Amino acid sequence: MKDTKLLFLLVHILKHHVNDIGELDDSYDDLMCELEEAGFRQSQVKEALSWLETLASRRTDLSRFSVDPSSMRVFSDFEQQALGRAGCNYLLSLENMNILNAETKELVIDRVLALEQEGVNEYLIQWVTLVVLYGYPQYNHALKRMELLVYDEFEGMH
Repeated sequence: MKDTKLLFLLVHILKHHVNDIGELDDSYDDLMCELEEAGFRQSQVKEALSWLETLASRRTDLSRFSVDPSSMRVFSDFEQQALGRAGCNYLLSLENMNILNAETKELVIDRVLALEQEGVNEYLIQWVTLVVLYGYPQYNHALKRMELLVYDEFEGMH
């Protein structure tokens, strides 16, 4: 996903087509038709749905493992290069603010890297974090804190 419009499509799908437990409300075909009628290209919709399906799969995979709270995450060379120092530091700050935990941080890293976006920045990490947290009803408090953080930073820009 090299097009940031896909990130907006992901947010659109979550806001309008996902229920409270993180599942799509519509059938795949109905959703495709509705989003195409809304002006999204079929290739974008397929890529966004694939991204969300992979997120759901990764959630299931990660839920099987427990992480020692005293362990420390070390970013690989690839991750450091793709995320940049600022991106890695921002992810760590989200964890220090108790917005992300070890599991959700891994999902955010995975999904940011899946976007194949050059020049990863705080803005991209913020929106991917919102999308990841949206699918976790048990982390609703973290989602609300992230929404406030994004809103406060947006307000500060104007």
